[in-house]
Amino acid sequence: MPGAVTVFVDAPLDELERRLRERATESTGEIGERLELARDQKTRAGEFDYVVENRDLGRAVEELLAIVDRELAAAGSMQA
Repeated sequence: MPGAVTVFVDAPLDELERRLRERATESTGEIGERLELARDQKTRAGEFDYVVENRDLGRAVEELLAIVDRELAAAGSMQA
């Protein structure tokens, strides 16, 4: 979409695996598939405007809010 700001939310694979195993909602095979998909998706992170690492939820939220604030301010200055 023209003018869209893109954000790739990334989690380290070891952290993603820990979270998936802790939830215990997927089989070992399904977890393996999710991790493989995540590896593939990580290769595309450079196509996004921003990358936010989601190792710690609070910090990731702060980073996302800062991005939103910065982009809204930039959009506002373009309209002025």
